[in-house]
Amino acid sequence: MSQKVRPIWQSALAVVWVVGFAIIFYQFDLPNSSPKINRMQIWDQLPMLIVNVIDPPQPALGDPEARQLWKQAGWKNLPQRFGMYAVSLWILACAWGWGNLVLRAIRIHHTLSRLDRQFFAFGCGLSVLALLMLGFGLAGLMSRLTLSLAVASGLLCECLFIGIELFARPKLNAAAAETSVRPVLQRLQILHFWPLLVLVPFLMCYLGGAFLPEVDFDVKEYHFGGPKEWFLAQQISFLPHNVYTSFPFLTEMLTLLGMVLYGDWYWGAIAGKGVLMCFSVLTALGLFAAGRRWFSNAVGIWAALIHLSTPWIYRISIIAYAEGGLTFYLFASLFALMLLLDRIGPDQAASSHELRQNPELKSASALPLAVLAGFLAGSAMACKYPGVISVVLPIGLAGVWTTFRLSRSWRTALTVGLAFSIGVLLTIGPWLLKNWSETGNPVYPLLYSVFGGIDWSPELNAKWKHAHSPEHYRASDWAEKFIDVTFKADWLSPLLFGLAPLACWGIWNRKRVTWLWIYVAYLFGTWWLLTHRIDRFWVPLIPIVSLLAAAGACWNPAKWWRYGFGTAAGLALVFNFAFMTSSLCGYNAYLLDLNAAAEHTARITAPEIVSLNSSLRPGSKVLCVGEAELFDARFEYVYNTVFDQSIFEQWCGTESKSVPSSERPLKPAAEIKQILHDHGITHVLVNWQEILRYRTTYGYTDFVSPKRFQQLQAAGILGAAWIAPGSQDLEHANSVIREEIQRWGPELIRQESGRKSYKTFEVFPVLE
Repeated sequence: MSQKVRPIWQSALAVVWVVGFAIIFYQFDLPNSSPKINRMQIWDQLPMLIVNVIDPPQPALGDPEARQLWKQAGWKNLPQRFGMYAVSLWILACAWGWGNLVLRAIRIHHTLSRLDRQFFAFGCGLSVLALLMLGFGLAGLMSRLTLSLAVASGLLCECLFIGIELFARPKLNAAAAETSVRPVLQRLQILHFWPLLVLVPFLMCYLGGAFLPEVDFDVKEYHFGGPKEWFLAQQISFLPHNVYTSFPFLTEMLTLLGMVLYGDWYWGAIAGKGVLMCFSVLTALGLFAAGRRWFSNAVGIWAALIHLSTPWIYRISIIAYAEGGLTFYLFASLFALMLLLDRIGPDQAASSHELRQNPELKSASALPLAVLAGFLAGSAMACKYPGVISVVLPIGLAGVWTTFRLSRSWRTALTVGLAFSIGVLLTIGPWLLKNWSETGNPVYPLLYSVFGGIDWSPELNAKWKHAHSPEHYRASDWAEKFIDVTFKADWLSPLLFGLAPLACWGIWNRKRVTWLWIYVAYLFGTWWLLTHRIDRFWVPLIPIVSLLAAAGACWNPAKWWRYGFGTAAGLALVFNFAFMTSSLCGYNAYLLDLNAAAEHTARITAPEIVSLNSSLRPGSKVLCVGEAELFDARFEYVYNTVFDQSIFEQWCGTESKSVPSSERPLKPAAEIKQILHDHGITHVLVNWQEILRYRTTYGYTDFVSPKRFQQLQAAGILGAAWIAPGSQDLEHANSVIREEIQRWGPELIRQESGRKSYKTFEVFPVLE
């Protein structure tokens, strides 16, 4: 890096900005904490939080359950995870093999630098494994042996190619090998190594947190719930009762692959979650590669560290959301696009040392890189539909337009666009074909007004659009969300937007920095304009901000800045580490006995399911009403999500559309009994807590009400509810829920020890 002296005013302004940002950042309360916690309170508790990571405190004497769990924690439980580690590592190794074969197939394998090649190989390979799982699952070929051979074949073929190349290549002597390594070591200054060492405790937390049972509702409902159903059925098929499983499911296919290879749907899902965690680590690898290429070695290292030390990235890594995969493929697509533009318009200043030493690499055709960029962009959409807006369209259009500006040839630009489109279709195409064949709508349940779709209706479509669209477009909300994304959100790092603006003052390519900022603005804008503004939906912009923040961290080569920034960054990293490992960031029972953790997480997320697991006789089958979080269930069940047709209403209600749902009559008792017996239903579980939540948010069919079940009991269809249904203090419920209970379901209220409570769930036996 140049040692050009910065103007005093610029340095002073940078210090004022960083200090001012930090002061404001640490003044905010965490929006999702209950009770509210201020970031300064975390500073006050920092020493204790750090100590607790190493030596968790013994719970209070009044909490016997927590004390019992505490006794079961420790390093002695580490071997329990070895089987899941092995499955995850095997999937990653096979992904690397398949990814290299993809790079060879598009004739780009030997034109990439070694580091870039490994990064893209893992990304392409994980996408290929997801497609393999999809294909074999649709064909009903889901045996452990069949899938093991299929995924291993790519690794074996790549090893064969490597063996042939090594045999054909002249052997290097030791001196030549040392000469090839020395420049790399010389370029990595000693000062840059300490951030790499700091990564170690963060990575240990990722490893510990990812291989734990899940506590998230969405994960248990469909990210894990859908693959569980397919695993038990030994085939991937259309699930009309769970609309989410008709989404592109790239990350969920890796979860399903973990289930098959492990031979168990529960622990196999956790092994699959370990693979999903690696998306964040691979993104950090890509940031290191991109930082080295476009800026400097120091920027690459800091970009990886800032990214992995961000609590949001940790959170999406230990919870099996699709955002981890989407975030990775967004950055990988961007990286491939920038490499493509380097090939079309040579930029020696931005090229890596390896490319400068090998000019023939830059003369290679750019079309394979366009296919690669499309392959990765399509994979982003295969993780989640919004990928078409956040990745496919911007990366594709930017590639075509910039290619034209650099080459001054529309023919070249359109050829690049065609190659990009081919790559996109290779990865998203199979998912679109699956939906088209199952529902008649390639993007089911979206665009219902264009394509239609079986098992969907105008009413469900309107309900879906209402729940997944912005409620308003007020300027005040835009300002509030801007503050959330930059300062306020629970799981932000002060290093992100505290340092990123300084990237504009670096000595590197200002145009590249500007375009990165434009992409960040585009991602924020489309998130605010086109989604229902859930926090985690903007997470994919974090790696780009991490790269800008790293460039900002290294904007000034002066020693006073480097040491001053290093000290401040060290304090921020300590804060992030303490925060990440606390309960504020997720279920961090790192070395808890896995069986105890599974029981504990089930009890705190779905106590009604735990109750049924221990109470039902073998052969029981439950119709679930309002309940869709069924991953922990060890019994047979029938259910539907809030956005699907109500199975309970279809089975029990007459087909009259001339009256409101709340007044819709029941079918004759004998007919309802026959339907329940034909489907093998022995019990009906009603989750009133979830129904109340849906009624006050997304909406829920008025056919379901406490009075309806009283009618079924009076008709001799259902027996008396279990003696000990779940309950909650009515006074502790929020005002909206309390008002809804009193208006719609006063039958749920009961007196307990002089206090009013309400039933949260009930279980009714089906009478013979």
